[in-house]
Amino acid sequence: MQRKSKYKTGDCLSLKCSDGAFIAAIITGTFKSYYDMTLIEYRSEGTPKAINFQKGKFFGTREGSLENINYLVDKCMIKMTWLDMSKNVGYVCSLNLPATVAKASYCYVNNIDDLLKYYTEELPIRIKKSKNAELFAETGFMSKHLIDLIHLS
Repeated sequence: MQRKSKYKTGDCLSLKCSDGAFIAAIITGTFKSYYDMTLIEYRSEGTPKAINFQKGKFFGTREGSLENINYLVDKCMIKMTWLDMSKNVGYVCSLNLPATVAKASYCYVNNIDDLLKYYTEELPIRIKKSKNAELFAETGFMSKHLIDLIHLS
Protein backbone atom coordinates (compact mmCIF):
# COMPACT_ATOMS: atom_id res chain seq x y z
CA MET A 1 0.00 0.00 0.00
CA GLN A 2 1.35 3.42 -0.98
CA ARG A 3 1.45 6.00 1.81
CA LYS A 4 -0.05 9.46 1.44
CA SER A 5 2.64 11.80 0.24
CA LYS A 6 3.22 15.39 1.35
CA TYR A 7 4.32 16.48 -2.14
CA LYS A 8 2.74 15.81 -5.51
CA THR A 9 3.95 15.66 -9.10
CA GLY A 10 4.90 19.14 -10.24
CA ASP A 11 5.84 20.47 -6.79
CA CYS A 12 9.06 22.48 -6.92
CA LEU A 13 11.35 22.29 -3.90
CA SER A 14 14.32 24.16 -2.51
CA LEU A 15 16.90 21.92 -0.89
CA LYS A 16 19.38 23.42 1.56
CA CYS A 17 22.73 21.64 1.47
CA SER A 18 25.07 21.21 4.44
CA ASP A 19 27.41 23.85 2.92
CA GLY A 20 24.58 26.44 3.11
CA ALA A 21 23.93 26.55 -0.63
CA PHE A 22 20.59 25.63 -2.19
CA ILE A 23 19.81 23.31 -5.06
CA ALA A 24 16.38 22.78 -6.61
CA ALA A 25 14.29 19.84 -7.74
CA ILE A 26 10.84 19.01 -9.07
CA ILE A 27 8.76 16.08 -7.91
CA THR A 28 8.23 14.09 -11.11
CA GLY A 29 6.33 11.16 -9.60
CA THR A 30 6.10 8.70 -6.76
CA PHE A 31 6.78 4.99 -6.53
CA LYS A 32 5.75 3.05 -3.45
CA SER A 33 7.46 4.87 -0.55
CA TYR A 34 9.73 7.00 -2.77
CA TYR A 35 9.51 10.38 -4.42
CA ASP A 36 10.95 10.76 -7.90
CA MET A 37 12.89 14.03 -7.96
CA THR A 38 14.39 15.70 -11.01
CA LEU A 39 17.09 18.29 -10.46
CA ILE A 40 17.15 21.60 -12.27
CA GLU A 41 20.21 23.68 -13.07
CA TYR A 42 20.26 25.76 -9.90
CA ARG A 43 22.82 26.14 -7.14
CA SER A 44 22.99 29.39 -5.20
CA GLU A 45 23.31 30.90 -1.74
CA GLY A 46 19.65 31.97 -1.95
CA THR A 47 16.50 29.89 -2.19
CA PRO A 48 15.15 29.30 -5.68
CA LYS A 49 12.11 31.29 -6.80
CA ALA A 50 9.22 30.19 -9.03
CA ILE A 51 10.88 31.83 -12.05
CA ASN A 52 13.94 29.59 -11.61
CA PHE A 53 11.69 26.59 -12.21
CA GLN A 54 9.49 28.14 -14.89
CA LYS A 55 12.46 29.30 -16.99
CA GLY A 56 14.96 26.66 -15.84
CA LYS A 57 16.54 23.57 -17.31
CA PHE A 58 16.05 20.06 -15.96
CA PHE A 59 18.36 17.04 -15.92
CA GLY A 60 17.08 14.82 -18.71
CA THR A 61 17.46 13.75 -22.30
CA ARG A 62 15.77 13.69 -25.66
CA GLU A 63 14.78 10.71 -27.75
CA GLY A 64 13.26 10.25 -31.16
CA SER A 65 14.20 12.33 -34.17
CA LEU A 66 14.34 15.97 -35.15
CA GLU A 67 10.78 15.64 -36.45
CA ASN A 68 9.43 13.82 -33.39
CA ILE A 69 11.22 14.69 -30.14
CA ASN A 70 10.27 13.23 -26.77
CA TYR A 71 11.71 14.60 -23.52
CA LEU A 72 12.59 12.36 -20.60
CA VAL A 73 13.70 13.21 -17.07
CA ASP A 74 16.44 11.76 -14.90
CA LYS A 75 14.91 10.81 -11.57
CA CYS A 76 16.57 10.64 -8.18
CA MET A 77 14.50 8.48 -5.86
CA ILE A 78 14.39 9.42 -2.18
CA LYS A 79 12.35 8.04 0.72
CA MET A 80 9.13 9.97 1.28
CA THR A 81 9.48 9.81 5.04
CA TRP A 82 12.93 11.39 4.92
CA LEU A 83 11.96 14.21 2.54
CA ASP A 84 8.65 14.93 4.29
CA MET A 85 10.37 15.33 7.67
CA SER A 86 13.47 17.25 6.53
CA LYS A 87 13.72 20.82 7.81
CA ASN A 88 16.02 21.64 4.88
CA VAL A 89 13.32 21.19 2.24
CA GLY A 90 11.01 24.01 1.24
CA TYR A 91 8.03 24.19 -1.10
CA VAL A 92 8.47 26.92 -3.75
CA CYS A 93 5.64 26.48 -6.27
CA SER A 94 3.92 23.88 -8.40
CA LEU A 95 4.15 23.36 -12.15
CA ASN A 96 1.46 21.76 -14.26
CA LEU A 97 3.20 18.55 -15.38
CA PRO A 98 1.66 15.55 -17.11
CA ALA A 99 0.39 12.85 -14.74
CA THR A 100 3.19 10.58 -15.94
CA VAL A 101 6.62 11.99 -16.76
CA ALA A 102 8.77 9.72 -18.92
CA LYS A 103 11.97 8.52 -17.25
CA ALA A 104 15.39 8.45 -18.91
CA SER A 105 17.26 7.10 -15.89
CA TYR A 106 17.09 6.91 -12.13
CA CYS A 107 19.26 6.67 -9.06
CA TYR A 108 18.63 6.31 -5.34
CA VAL A 109 19.73 8.97 -2.88
CA ASN A 110 19.48 9.11 0.92
CA ASN A 111 19.63 12.85 1.57
CA ILE A 112 20.28 16.32 0.16
CA ASP A 113 24.05 15.92 0.25
CA ASP A 114 23.70 12.84 -1.99
CA LEU A 115 21.68 15.01 -4.38
CA LEU A 116 24.36 17.72 -4.25
CA LYS A 117 27.07 15.16 -5.06
CA TYR A 118 25.02 13.90 -8.03
CA TYR A 119 24.40 17.50 -9.16
CA THR A 120 28.09 18.43 -8.90
CA GLU A 121 29.24 15.36 -10.84
CA GLU A 122 26.57 15.55 -13.53
CA LEU A 123 26.31 19.27 -14.27
CA PRO A 124 29.59 19.71 -16.24
CA ILE A 125 28.77 16.64 -18.36
CA ARG A 126 25.29 17.94 -19.12
CA ILE A 127 26.50 21.43 -19.99
CA LYS A 128 29.03 20.00 -22.46
CA LYS A 129 26.59 17.55 -24.06
CA SER A 130 23.87 20.22 -24.29
CA LYS A 131 26.26 22.56 -26.12
CA ASN A 132 27.21 19.74 -28.50
CA ALA A 133 23.52 19.04 -29.16
CA GLU A 134 22.97 22.71 -30.04
CA LEU A 135 25.81 22.56 -32.57
CA PHE A 136 24.91 19.14 -33.98
CA ALA A 137 21.17 18.68 -33.36
CA GLU A 138 20.95 15.32 -35.12
CA THR A 139 23.41 13.81 -32.62
CA GLY A 140 21.73 15.24 -29.52
CA PHE A 141 19.60 12.22 -28.64
CA MET A 142 19.91 9.66 -25.85
CA SER A 143 22.56 11.50 -23.91
CA LYS A 144 22.69 13.55 -20.71
CA HIS A 145 21.32 17.05 -21.26
CA LEU A 146 19.91 20.15 -19.65
CA ILE A 147 16.47 20.66 -21.15
CA ASP A 148 14.17 23.68 -20.97
CA LEU A 149 11.37 23.01 -18.49
CA ILE A 150 8.83 24.30 -20.99
CA HIS A 151 9.15 20.93 -22.73
CA LEU A 152 7.61 19.10 -19.76
CA SER A 153 4.35 21.09 -19.70
